[in-house]
Amino acid sequence: MKLKGVLRLDFNQFTITGPSTSTLTEVALLNGSPVGPTGSGVAASVGSQCLTDSFSVTDSTGGSPPTICGVNTNEHSGNPKTAGEWKRNPAYAFQGSFSLDFVQVLVKICWAPTAFIDFAVSGKTSMMGYAGTTNCCGYGTDGLKTLGFDCLSIPGAQSKTTGTAFFSRFCGRSAGLVNTATGVAAASKTFCTTTLPFNVRFLSDNYEFIAVAIGEAAKADVGFQLAYSMDCP
Repeated sequence: MKLKGVLRLDFNQFTITGPSTSTLTEVALLNGSPVGPTGSGVAASVGSQCLTDSFSVTDSTGGSPPTICGVNTNEHSGNPKTAGEWKRNPAYAFQGSFSLDFVQVLVKICWAPTAFIDFAVSGKTSMMGYAGTTNCCGYGTDGLKTLGFDCLSIPGAQSKTTGTAFFSRFCGRSAGLVNTATGVAAASKTFCTTTLPFNVRFLSDNYEFIAVAIGEAAKADVGFQLAYSMDCP
């Protein structure tokens, strides 16, 4: 088995200039890439970008944590690293008096927001949640979709009660985690996974859509806060 280590930086005091709050049209996007201030792309702003002050950690081997700014006092940043590989035998003896056997069991970790509003990462300002690769973390086949790129990835997500596999990507605002690609309001679920190593991943671009029908740039993203539990047989 592999032992995973984490380099953790604790911020006892961290206050620098926060991200941009601009809601102006500053760039047009096609497939998430700027194509100029105007043109055939979707109008977007640079709101949420760290344009003045920023803090980042660089890892030459990859896997660097995201750049941050603003107030992060009493928060922390971490970067997982593989510390080494451990080999094990089926049993170990201690002073000849007893032995410790390893039994392989299926352990899963489960995730859920405490409240619907604890998950607000992208998309329309109305309470709505989406799941699946077609509605999260993408811009559609024409590169112009504005539902919201930012999303949370839970590898191997499945139903807590039945073990049925669901989508692994979740996006939306104030509707929690949902299990449908069509979009629902206030239908948050608890999702579990047995995929190792246990992790969640947040994917984001650098822009917010300003179209009135979307309203993404006009309403600051809260982010997400998930509660988790370990389920061991």
